[in-house]
Amino acid sequence: MNIAICDDEAVFVDTVKKIIDEYKSDSEIELNTFCFNSGYELLALNEKIDIAILDVEMPDIDGLEVGKRLRDKNANVVLIYITAYGKYLDDSLDLNAFRFFEKPVDERRFCKGFDRAIKRVYELSSNIVVKENSELFKIPTNDVIFIEIESDTHRKTRVITQERVYTSTKKMDYWEEQLADNNFAKPHKSYLVNLNHISKYNESKIQLAGQYSIPISRSCSAKFRTRFFKFIMSGV
Repeated sequence: MNIAICDDEAVFVDTVKKIIDEYKSDSEIELNTFCFNSGYELLALNEKIDIAILDVEMPDIDGLEVGKRLRDKNANVVLIYITAYGKYLDDSLDLNAFRFFEKPVDERRFCKGFDRAIKRVYELSSNIVVKENSELFKIPTNDVIFIEIESDTHRKTRVITQERVYTSTKKMDYWEEQLADNNFAKPHKSYLVNLNHISKYNESKIQLAGQYSIPISRSCSAKFRTRFFKFIMSGV
């Protein structure tokens, strides 16, 4: 697993690398750490980055823009932002950043968040199999935006992904069981949504991937809200 640390302050990069090295020595996970003092140097790296730990304010190119460009290369990169300025929190959340830490970094809190980020990488690399007619399709779990019960017959489900829509004979209960260990939740009895793709949320509806509007039913509202906020606050 490849980890990138990018901050124009060399001392801070060394501090974060030391924390990760200690984490690595206590775990059995193979971690390759790449350190940079420039966002452009990071973007020039040919290796696929799984987790990027970025300072927001850097003189050549800011961390938010680096995050956007890393997402263009790898849509599943997990972004962790660290800054001395809390005013950037909203901007980092717009990028669906995994965590946001303020300087100076609390080591215990950082390690807890980093551990959750590692788990998120594994979650994003999992797959599901959808059978449509006589064909089987292996789909990365994180490509699934949501699953819905077919409105016409209620006998089938539709799996909506970033590339296309699949129709399955499997019931919603089946998909709930298959995706129980991933970041999916039900805002409504007819929908199972990928929390990674939520771009807007209020008490009555959510927006997914910037284009799909899904209602939140009264019966699911409290449980879904708890699940969603636990998801965005994971690692705290």
